[in-house]
Amino acid sequence: CRSYPCFAGIHNLLSMAKIAIIEDNRVLAKKLAELLSARLSLEVCLSSAEIDDLFHEGLSLLPPDIILLDINLEGRSSLPELPRIKAAFPNTRVIIMTSHTNPEFLMEALTRGADSYYIKGSDLSQLVQVVEIAINGGTYPDPNAAPVLIDFVRNTRNAQTAHTQGGTPDWRSTSMFVPREIQVIEGLLEDMPYKDIAARNNIGLNTVRHY
Repeated sequence: CRSYPCFAGIHNLLSMAKIAIIEDNRVLAKKLAELLSARLSLEVCLSSAEIDDLFHEGLSLLPPDIILLDINLEGRSSLPELPRIKAAFPNTRVIIMTSHTNPEFLMEALTRGADSYYIKGSDLSQLVQVVEIAINGGTYPDPNAAPVLIDFVRNTRNAQTAHTQGGTPDWRSTSMFVPREIQVIEGLLEDMPYKDIAARNNIGLNTVRHY
């Protein structure tokens, strides 16, 4: 199942943020399209169950600002496709939808090219926040997954500290985090409150919440 917008309305497509939805549940895909169109005034430029439809000529000419990608399409993982998607759409933010809160899985998705994530089963108002923050370049810290991700990064840091003689690369050197995200994560790893993270890095409290 797929649908494309009418490309005759070029002005409208250029003047509003565009989102592509890759979801094999047609009822859910329709619900998400209606929700995000209504709440964020997004142009749904593609709704499809097939990742390959992202590479339609029309999307290459007018790439989406956001790709909302179900991580499990018709029983197959979408993880291996993330590098290809990011290579084709380097300036597009990719949000995965998943039921996994396993930190290794989420970190793997972020490493492969996902920019943010939405945990299925969470309130759909959270999805609106995830997409809105992604449009502005941030990553929403889903309350169901953020604690395990922070623990995972903390444990990874401790393991790296214990094996510095072996030359293990520091987690900050990976490309999955932008500098501002690193500053916020470092503060969270030190159990600092948001206001202290903001003060230390000379940024606003809302900026800390954003990242």
